[in-house]
Amino acid sequence: METLSKSLDLVPAILPNLNRLGILVNPILASSRTALVKLRASAEKIGMTVLVWEAQRSQDIETAFNAMGQTNNLGAILFMNDALFFGNRRRIAELSLNNRLPLIVAGAREYASAGALVSYGANAAVLLRRSATYVDKILKGAKLGDLPIEQPTRFDLAINLKTAKALGFQIPDKMLAIADEVIE
Repeated sequence: METLSKSLDLVPAILPNLNRLGILVNPILASSRTALVKLRASAEKIGMTVLVWEAQRSQDIETAFNAMGQTNNLGAILFMNDALFFGNRRRIAELSLNNRLPLIVAGAREYASAGALVSYGANAAVLLRRSATYVDKILKGAKLGDLPIEQPTRFDLAINLKTAKALGFQIPDKMLAIADEVIE
């Protein structure tokens, strides 16, 4: 949820004139509903109107993007990573580009590599390495209840300049300077 808030904080820095933000959520995830309430309140504090679309199956994604594309003055789309969206990240990036809607993702840099304008999230490679450590401990007899819960400590900001150019956006130099990865 913290990455979603940070991703929202990035929106005005990258798209300063944005006032209507589309949110794509997977309604079957309780975390999405909780995050949406907080996100909506945070967006309203900075003067943004939030419009919400839901997708809980692959075919719902295209329907949501078709509706977003027909919405007047929608400036960008933001969503939180989940398995459905990650598996469809290339299609989502393509749909956002086709609808000329910048895509900002609270998720792994693979989204930016797939064509999202910006992604901010936990470093997937580090998470996988830590997961392997846990699997090793479990296979050696450790009890799940004895293992500590770990939170990600490394987060990456990735910016796709190719997508920015295709959408006609100029990414501020200060954002490029703090990015962990700039895709050209």
